[in-house]
Amino acid sequence: DTFGGPAAARLTEAFEETKNNVGELPARIADRGRLRTMLGDLARTFHVGILADCFFDPASALCLKAVSDKNKPQTALCQPTKCPNACIRARHLPVWQRAEADVKAMLKEKRLSATQRSALKAERERIRDVISKFPEQ
Repeated sequence: DTFGGPAAARLTEAFEETKNNVGELPARIADRGRLRTMLGDLARTFHVGILADCFFDPASALCLKAVSDKNKPQTALCQPTKCPNACIRARHLPVWQRAEADVKAMLKEKRLSATQRSALKAERERIRDVISKFPEQ
């Protein structure tokens, strides 16, 4: 499975290290406790999201910068292309592709100000960058 987003390198490295320690599956299966220990430093909790999944670590979570509740991710404040806890996977691509189509449609609007048009173009590039990290689906 391909990973994208800021957490991709960390996750790939952790999964590769675990695979090297455990061996190729299904040839040898480690017990759940051993796997949990080996992957335990990835995050305290895992949260499934619409744009990205969150391997939540309060110490590095960008969504917690402006809130008082530091015990769970603030999904409305998620910055999946910037937060080191964010992992974008192929299953998230349809949402990113719809967002790209929405931006494309908005850019057709003739009454946009230069500032609005510029912001939409920047958002389109951000979205395209995410989509480009995945092989053709």
